[in-house]
Amino acid sequence: MKLKAAWIGYGIYAGGAESNALRIAHYFVKKQAGLDFVLLDGVDEYKGRYKKWHTSLRFYPLFRNRNKFLSRLLYPVFTVFATVRFLQRIQKNNYDVLLSIAGYEPMFVTVIAAKLLHKKSVVVIGDNPTKDFKSLPFLKRVLNSSLFKISLALSDSIISVSQGLANHLTTHYQIDKAKIKMIYNGIDIQRSIKEKKTFVKKEKGPHQIVTLGRLVDKKDFSLLIDAISVVKKNIHVKLTIIGKGNRENELKKEVIKKGLKNIVTFKKLGEDNPSDYLEKSDIFVFTSQYEGFGNTILEAMASGLPVISIDCPYGPKEIIAGKSNYSNFQGPLQKQVVEGAYGILVRRSFHYQQNVAALARAIQQMLSNKKLMRFYRKMSLKRVRNFTEEKMCRQYFQTVLSLVGK
Repeated sequence: MKLKAAWIGYGIYAGGAESNALRIAHYFVKKQAGLDFVLLDGVDEYKGRYKKWHTSLRFYPLFRNRNKFLSRLLYPVFTVFATVRFLQRIQKNNYDVLLSIAGYEPMFVTVIAAKLLHKKSVVVIGDNPTKDFKSLPFLKRVLNSSLFKISLALSDSIISVSQGLANHLTTHYQIDKAKIKMIYNGIDIQRSIKEKKTFVKKEKGPHQIVTLGRLVDKKDFSLLIDAISVVKKNIHVKLTIIGKGNRENELKKEVIKKGLKNIVTFKKLGEDNPSDYLEKSDIFVFTSQYEGFGNTILEAMASGLPVISIDCPYGPKEIIAGKSNYSNFQGPLQKQVVEGAYGILVRRSFHYQQNVAALARAIQQMLSNKKLMRFYRKMSLKRVRNFTEEKMCRQYFQTVLSLVGK
């Protein structure tokens, strides 16, 4: 009998979790199995980028034109109504396994629906929940934290996207290690890696710095903007920020206020392939306050870019240094910047201005040393081969198969 599974989520937004879900679903189809999308919204911001796959995948949006204002205003009523709609679709399609995608409410719906309909459930943890909850208003923090704990307890299997995050779940939420499967996110190496004839930076023109991600608080693009305002005093640079989010206007105002309008450029992220921008850049900088993994680091490495990353919990250190431990830094500036095996790590301290200075120092350290840039370009291309899409998809497929014994 053919395996039938479904992702449960809000919609296909332009994020790492959604991109991975699409690629995993495509792998299931190649294995003669089904992995559908049962979604709250009809949003699909990856339709252009992955349009060749959409003909083989099945999407079931429950509310194509949902009024988000009304659904928030009538949150308790809408939640019950939406849950009933999810249950009806899941029962009609008779799935064997349900997997959650991006969000604590979908995670809860996934495990509750699985229990009520006698299905198996897989909860995918792609972000740092403890940090997530601290950023929320009190009532929502209590609600999401409760939903999360219930989801962990009732799920049949938990997938963590990094070892640091897996360790965090066992330590902070007392989850049995045997229940957690650690699966790194992956990238399509053959599609993404662009081998280059030379790694030497052109002599003319500014150094091109690029970053990529949702324009939200946790990505901390303000830190990078402040660092660039320091770097520009010594090195001719340009910064491209690729993404969209609720902080876009605020970040643009920061750029103007700091006199960086001719240095910092914003590009939209959605259906466009970010590699088009990455390939034109010299280095990639990652500044998140916290993560589950750090997908965009892999995208940058696949384009042959040297990477500078804030050492946040969790993910970047595992990619750049092969280590999963994390602790806040307390020490002198000269020891805050660490040259790792596959990139430069900037250890985050408790003092914002010290972090700005350290990140600026790391950027200048990289851009002023051609030998170092060549080395890390080479190491990026080497390191990214450990995080293949094939490996990620195969491990998800095996995890789902193990639950149903097919």
